[in-house]
Amino acid sequence: MRCMKNKVFKRDTLTYLSGLQFMAIAVRPAALLAFEQIDAGRLEELRLALKAPYAIPLDLLIRCVMECLPLQPYRAILNEVTGTLRWGYYYSFFSAGIQADNPLDRISMSACQSLIRGDKEAFAIQLSQCYCHILSIVRSYMIRGGLNEAKKIIIPYDTEESV
Repeated sequence: MRCMKNKVFKRDTLTYLSGLQFMAIAVRPAALLAFEQIDAGRLEELRLALKAPYAIPLDLLIRCVMECLPLQPYRAILNEVTGTLRWGYYYSFFSAGIQADNPLDRISMSACQSLIRGDKEAFAIQLSQCYCHILSIVRSYMIRGGLNEAKKIIIPYDTEESV
């Protein structure tokens, strides 16, 4: 939290939070658009990738959505924003890090199951819930740590029902 006194770290943290907020809003329509393009081959690639020791389910899912998104400008925007999101920020809240059992991985895996079942709407909603969850956790921590500007970043959807 001492880093928050540094303007660069403070700016980077607010950029991170804003990126999460954007993704919480933008990923749902992206997932709906990409859904029909996610074929059996991509699903099999996703299943295999999820078995890797340090796999981040949400990262794999969003990459799959971006690859299948029919609108190149939308894909480019999502790619830029996801480039600012560092997964270590979220996983640092867990003592076991990326190997920890955590709500994000559970929501992400639920989204994956919805994708496999062919439930387009649930898949899109659950992806959005992933970003809302991360935003809620990190934003709360930053506010408690004295980064009052984080209060201005609103969580797009009620995450209490989603976790």
